[in-house]
Amino acid sequence: MVRWSWLFALLLLATPAAGAEPGVSAAPRIGAADASPVIAVVDFAAVRRDASAAKAIAQKLETFVSAYQSDVEREESALRGAQEALKRKQAALPSEAYAVERRSWEQAVADAQRRFMRRRQAMDEARAQAWQQVNEALGTVIRGLAAERNLQIVLRKDQAFWVAAELDVTDEVLNRLNQILPTVEIQAIEG
Repeated sequence: MVRWSWLFALLLLATPAAGAEPGVSAAPRIGAADASPVIAVVDFAAVRRDASAAKAIAQKLETFVSAYQSDVEREESALRGAQEALKRKQAALPSEAYAVERRSWEQAVADAQRRFMRRRQAMDEARAQAWQQVNEALGTVIRGLAAERNLQIVLRKDQAFWVAAELDVTDEVLNRLNQILPTVEIQAIEG
């Protein structure tokens, strides 16, 4: 009879508690009552690529860059033509007159370089201001979503090795961003 009670006690110890998963203690799990995640992940590269405002920025800047490149090519062509004309005149002009024309040409090159540098800086500033608007709106969207879902942390997707699909809120962030900031105005870039 002792044998059966010993065997029965061993069986009771080896059997998991009712409702518990095999191999898991029956002790209550911390946070089990709160099934909602406190972490979310956003694919910022996808947002920066797919947002309506991002596409508007890219399109407007492409227009500015195209005009900039056309102007640079036209100016370079004119300066090359002036340089070739100057070379042809070198033998016919006295050295002092040639030096004056050479300095004039060099000044035209320096002026063109400064003008295009200012225009390039203006494009960079316009791009930065446009993206600042997008980033501010994105921050507003993420803070709002975090408050609604009681999120404690929102991570960049590219910083995670693996992410469960239910933690990825990229599509929702993108939709909300498109609603509050469908486009970004970029001022005309002069130079």
